[in-house]
Amino acid sequence: DTGAAGPDIKIRQGWLTKEGAKWKTWKRRWFMLNEANTRLYYYSSKREVADEPEKALGFVNLDDATCAIALEPEVKGGRRHLFQVVTPSRTWYLQAESEEVKCAWLETVHAILDRANPPKPVLRRAVGVDDFQVL
Repeated sequence: DTGAAGPDIKIRQGWLTKEGAKWKTWKRRWFMLNEANTRLYYYSSKREVADEPEKALGFVNLDDATCAIALEPEVKGGRRHLFQVVTPSRTWYLQAESEEVKCAWLETVHAILDRANPPKPVLRRAVGVDDFQVL
């Protein structure tokens, strides 16, 4: 940790179970999101992060994500506390250990998505008499 303004401030970390892209097996991974970037890195263990943080198994690029939503258990064979993050290259299925943990992750991911894609201002002008046609 490098201090309040440092690049390595962890804004969320913890265990999630993810579905593999190719084989569709589920594996428990340690996920970590830093304030400095919008990549959600995952590791095989928590210790791996401390020993060699650059050795992540992979990451979800939240810059490219279009949405993150909670899913019902029937979507993936009865798995509970499930959510997905959709990117152009892949839909990531992630399972938290509880509903509370799932909501916390979704809240964090939504904050990153909002920061990466701020809403566009709506330009409005006053409506006047000239905007209507007399019949």
